[in-house]
Amino acid sequence: MIQSLNTTSSWTETQDMCEITSLFNAVVPELARSVAYWQWSNQTSPCGRSLSAVTKCNGKIVAHYSVMPVDFYIDGKPVVLGFGQQAVVHKDFRNLKIITDLMGFIFGDIHKKFPYVYAFPNDNFFCVKKRLLGWRETEVFLADVMRVKDIHVTGTAIEVKPMDSFPGLDWLNKNIKGNGLRRSAAFLNWRFFQHPINHYTVLGAYDSGACVGYLVLKLYGRQEDNALIGHLVDFDATNKDIAILKSLLTEAKNFFEFYGVEEIVFWNKDLGFKEFFHGLISGQGFKTNMCVFAGKNGPGSAITKESWSLTMAASDAF
Repeated sequence: MIQSLNTTSSWTETQDMCEITSLFNAVVPELARSVAYWQWSNQTSPCGRSLSAVTKCNGKIVAHYSVMPVDFYIDGKPVVLGFGQQAVVHKDFRNLKIITDLMGFIFGDIHKKFPYVYAFPNDNFFCVKKRLLGWRETEVFLADVMRVKDIHVTGTAIEVKPMDSFPGLDWLNKNIKGNGLRRSAAFLNWRFFQHPINHYTVLGAYDSGACVGYLVLKLYGRQEDNALIGHLVDFDATNKDIAILKSLLTEAKNFFEFYGVEEIVFWNKDLGFKEFFHGLISGQGFKTNMCVFAGKNGPGSAITKESWSLTMAASDAF
């Protein structure tokens, strides 16, 4: 029986972090998390600490939501956006009041701090955000699929080899197309090499010893058909050079073939490479919901769907 129900900020209490992790693993067991993951994603990002809120019943956490600051470029200008993540509600407390109270509580601070907040919610939260919370821009898009055997590209005569850390890359964020992540070596190292759960294979392209491009790969077991698939989680190259990307893709093909991967599923939404990848796509995969919320300090018009330039690195699901 519910004796009390309240929403509050939650930051560093060990018990809260343990309960949030247990709640997430109970509700989404196929995406098991750990306390170390919560700390990594909410407290150690080079972009800053997250805003986090929980709803408690009888002293136990029954809902959680956090918003992580992320460095972005919007219309060519550096800004810090909020990324809505880790929305979870106990199965016995899934009603609109709890969800809207939780979101309303945390958005009391968020809409003042960030010009925009973006998120990739599940279907239930997608409906709530669209209808009840005033998220301006919404989109449903399908992932893109490439067959490994169809990758026949010829790159440039540069060296491609695995990376174990990102050096300082002067070319990062130059020639930005659209609105997308503002990358740095610190962010990339945190995002991929310091991730406490996921393992990534990172390929670097080198010209005269200098890193001129990279490609982040991930192996993933697709539950619906037990197939091992590949993900292109993130990629970039000096001047958006397609020849460098081709060299990286050639090595990625060798990697995936070795492990018996036949399909690569990724987001072809990086505007700098979108046209190139379009010629390799053989079909479409899973659905993604995307929402954008404009805060009080944001520009007058919402970000249009077409202006987003994203890879899977923008989401915590990959």
